[in-house]
Amino acid sequence: MPAKKTKTENNDFSFETALERLNAIAEELEEKNPPLDKALSLYEESAGLLKLCSEKLKNAQAKITLLNKD
Repeated sequence: MPAKKTKTENNDFSFETALERLNAIAEELEEKNPPLDKALSLYEESAGLLKLCSEKLKNAQAKITLLNKD
């Protein structure tokens, strides 16, 4: 049975939503000092969100480059 996909793995978030969630995670890690298990879970989620944001920015840059060729 395949592993369950997380929200960040299935590309459901827009760039802006992912960025907002990244900011919320950073705030939670800085201000609430969660237990280790929770901190690791948040870190894992943030890594997926960072990858998603990076991919969306890369795709946007490729589109802009393509549009500017004309």
